[in-house]
Amino acid sequence: MKKHICFLVLCIPLLAFSQIIINTNELEYELGGYYKMYNIPSATGVIGMTGITEGPHIFDFSNGQDTHILMFDYVDVSEGGHGDNFPLAEIAERKSGDFGDAMMFLKFEEGVGRTNYGFYDEAGLPESPSIAFNPAIIDFPDNLTYQTYFTGETTFDAIMQNLEINIEYTFTGFVDAYGTIILPNNLGTFDCIQVNYEEAYVYNWMGSPIQNSYLRSYYYLVEEIGIVAIITSIEADNPVPNTFNVANTIARCFETSKIEVDAEENFELETVDYKLQNYPNPFNPSTTISFDIIDANSFVTVEIYNVKGQIVKQLGIANYELGVNQVIWNAESFS
Repeated sequence: MKKHICFLVLCIPLLAFSQIIINTNELEYELGGYYKMYNIPSATGVIGMTGITEGPHIFDFSNGQDTHILMFDYVDVSEGGHGDNFPLAEIAERKSGDFGDAMMFLKFEEGVGRTNYGFYDEAGLPESPSIAFNPAIIDFPDNLTYQTYFTGETTFDAIMQNLEINIEYTFTGFVDAYGTIILPNNLGTFDCIQVNYEEAYVYNWMGSPIQNSYLRSYYYLVEEIGIVAIITSIEADNPVPNTFNVANTIARCFETSKIEVDAEENFELETVDYKLQNYPNPFNPSTTISFDIIDANSFVTVEIYNVKGQIVKQLGIANYELGVNQVIWNAESFS
């Protein structure tokens, strides 16, 4: 039986950055909206993905170990019976996972961004699960784009180990990188920005500081979708550096109600063994792409993509025989 194979070849010319602007509409979900993430406790797998600045870069979250699933859905603030503690909130983001449920109480306002009034977390703070921020914080401002800088601070009270603790919380966000992100489950390849997010906590008991802790997270945001990936550092008692080798978790979006999937495009690919290389590499202006079909005669399409995930050229659309085959790509025709 003949098989249809599509080789994807990434061509990375120097490209002007097309400005990405993430506004409130991108961050906002309607009631009943949702997204799902693979949440991966990680002692490895982030080397080379943190501390990257400027761009464009390719952030590939398509592969890797999958552990438990986090489900984020958006519900009325009254659901669960905790909304009275957050009277100005208009929607709640409910996070469900192996640990149980947690909720953030939010308001999305055009020209302002995402206002966070606090959270409910029965699993993390069973003695005082309902936490109100004073004042509320804008954790993602409107019109985020490359080199956007923002800060915020608030305080909240919690009971921890039977002690009444007041916590001072400050954060700094800076959009310091951009490029293309590849998501798992064939969700797609998108232009994205990276938000470098540093959080600092001062724990006070009876008016005196007793502990400091710091986190750094990298959020990846896409137009029309919102947050699609998060890398979070291990909590530290000193500010964590931009580049850390060991993450606490990596979260990768693999499903979202904001993307409509055409049922006719859902198909199962049959795995075929092949080898692919090009020479010379780097090249100017042309290169020969060789592929070695080692399974069976196959109908092959070789596609050239740019760094933004956009198709540049289709080559070699034909039925190829078993063994080594070649097509030539001339970059002078690129426009």
